[in-house]
Amino acid sequence: MRWCVKGLLPDEGIAAVYGPSTSGKSFLALDLACAIAEGRTWFGRRVTPHDVVYAVLEGDAGFSARLAAWEQHNRRALPKRLKFIVEPMSLLDDVMKLTVSLYGIDRPVVFIDTLNASIPGADENSSRDMGMAIEAAKNIARFTIGGLLVLVAHTGKDESRGLRGHSSLFAALDAAIQTTRDGDTRSWCAAKAKDGLDGDTCGFRLRQVFLGVDSDGDTITSCVVEQVDAPDRPVRRLGEVEGAVLEFLIARRVGVKKTEIAQHFDGRYRRTSVYRALKALVKAGAAHESVGMVAAAAVAK
Repeated sequence: MRWCVKGLLPDEGIAAVYGPSTSGKSFLALDLACAIAEGRTWFGRRVTPHDVVYAVLEGDAGFSARLAAWEQHNRRALPKRLKFIVEPMSLLDDVMKLTVSLYGIDRPVVFIDTLNASIPGADENSSRDMGMAIEAAKNIARFTIGGLLVLVAHTGKDESRGLRGHSSLFAALDAAIQTTRDGDTRSWCAAKAKDGLDGDTCGFRLRQVFLGVDSDGDTITSCVVEQVDAPDRPVRRLGEVEGAVLEFLIARRVGVKKTEIAQHFDGRYRRTSVYRALKALVKAGAAHESVGMVAAAAVAK
């Protein structure tokens, strides 16, 4: 297995960095892009340097401030191997535009921020529309760049259900990083990592950087990512159903559909009790859920 970020992102394929609004996913994606362009260790993980192209399709008005904050905080210029696209682009219709932008760059890692902005007019919940987007992303990764395509995306209204949109998207990913926030505490976890550390979790914070004042005398600021210890989760005793479900998940060692888990305990526990136990295990961090699949966190450790 060839890695871009060891144990986390493969050298080629499709990956996603996703999370709810204000969870810091775009800041984290930019920090990751800079680390890849520099070949710098990222959250303790070895990185293979690559040319990086970052397509800023959403929130571009404040993006220049993020870049200035990164340079000021790190006391150096942005990596020479990091380039930006700041014009509208569609994964479905503008592959040629992307190809022209990548001319002369060998096997770059390409970030698309965000997926939603890159498929204007498409319905993320439609299997047809998302199928077209997935096929376009695969073709770009395989033929246009010959490397890794990273999509920055949102979670749905129910954050516990993971990546927003049709379930086929998560299934098509080779890797996924999910960001979460609890007050000022933020963290990311490897929601999906083929042959890697699935479920691995790290903490980070957004440190504010003062950049100056505008013409009205108001301060101009932005933020940068700083690594911190992963937040501790409260420890509590598992109930009988929770313990039985967790034991089952650990034994299976792979993600299992919730309906399959409930069926396994038919005649022993009511299905409502099993679903309630699954929700509690995910909330406690003992299990991870995405698009209806649940896996024990301990399996990936």
